[in-house]
Amino acid sequence: STLPNSDLKPERQKSFEVGLDLRMFDNRFSVDLSYYNTINENQIIGLPISRASGYGDRFINAGKIRNSGIELVLNLTPVRTTTGFSWDIGLNFYKNYSKVIEISEGLEEYIYASTTVYDNQGAQVFAIAKKDEPLGNIYGTGFEMVDGKVLYEDGLPVPSNELRLLGNYNPDFTMGIGNTFRFKGVYLSILFDYRQGGVVVSRMFSIAS
Repeated sequence: STLPNSDLKPERQKSFEVGLDLRMFDNRFSVDLSYYNTINENQIIGLPISRASGYGDRFINAGKIRNSGIELVLNLTPVRTTTGFSWDIGLNFYKNYSKVIEISEGLEEYIYASTTVYDNQGAQVFAIAKKDEPLGNIYGTGFEMVDGKVLYEDGLPVPSNELRLLGNYNPDFTMGIGNTFRFKGVYLSILFDYRQGGVVVSRMFSIAS
């Protein structure tokens, strides 16, 4: 059901990374800091086309996207005794920035994911790539508003046909903190993960609402 494209170019990725690895106090404290920058070009995507053509979509090369970010890893051993007991702490912090640099010629944007949130009202949510915007932006139709309040009809919110930016599904940053305790061959590990930011589409919430 996909129209082939004999003019497709292979995807290309260019990247570089720089970092610092510092260890001290007999390896009881270490810092690993890195920065990366990656550019993906000619990404291959499928775009919907008229069913009258006999196909459902076609493949194209979709432009250029940049991802850059930092990753920080800290390791600390606050306790290490001669009896064989030790306590290690590890912290990992990760933050990524993305940007759509170019869109395929002839396109101002492209939709690469979509879903219907409120089935009865037909409210739509789309993941749309637009030039000079971060990848991961979510646009939705939302609801009609009157004086800052949602407009209802027959007990249901009235959907709007105007797309608006709802947020980005990528987190602002992620981090994890791990603790490892060792005593004479016995290990106990405890890990905490944390994710800050990022919007989601909840089908369960929409049905419950």
